[in-house]
Amino acid sequence: MAPERQLVAVITSFRRGPNTQNDREVLLRVEGVTSVSEAGRLVGRKVLLIDSKGNRFKGRIIGVHGKRGTLRARFTRGLPGQVLGKRCLVIS
Repeated sequence: MAPERQLVAVITSFRRGPNTQNDREVLLRVEGVTSVSEAGRLVGRKVLLIDSKGNRFKGRIIGVHGKRGTLRARFTRGLPGQVLGKRCLVIS
């Protein structure tokens, strides 16, 4: 069996609209992914975020956002605002 490949992603923003913000869905920028086709291969993978207090947030990549390889991820519970700009793991 091949070893599990982990990618590092940065949380860039919450998914938001003109008047609302969804704190369960975030936009991720995965290092090394620059196109829609590369990002499309990551849809369905799991995401793990561990904050400074040791809290674990689990989520899943649900789609591609835009044309430059940004991804949308939905977590099981809402994320605090302090996670913006933090790193998380994309697990196969």
